[in-house]
Amino acid sequence: MKNPFEKKDNSAVIFTVAISAVALGALAYLFLTDQGQETQESVKHQFKDKAKELSSNYLSNKTGVSKSFFKNLADKIVK
Repeated sequence: MKNPFEKKDNSAVIFTVAISAVALGALAYLFLTDQGQETQESVKHQFKDKAKELSSNYLSNKTGVSKSFFKNLADKIVK
């Protein structure tokens, strides 16, 4: 028989709810405000630039072809 006076530890549930609320607030800010959409576009642009840089470095090191060639190729593909 269970002890009715024994307390349960609900700290994991409370922590999960708090983190979820913060994450939902951040997503709402990014998708529902003009300033958030500007931030989203900025992050997207920076991500694309970094991906182009990393891929052109990798392909240049593996093939021996110039890095600028692969960067220009990536620019044309990503448009």
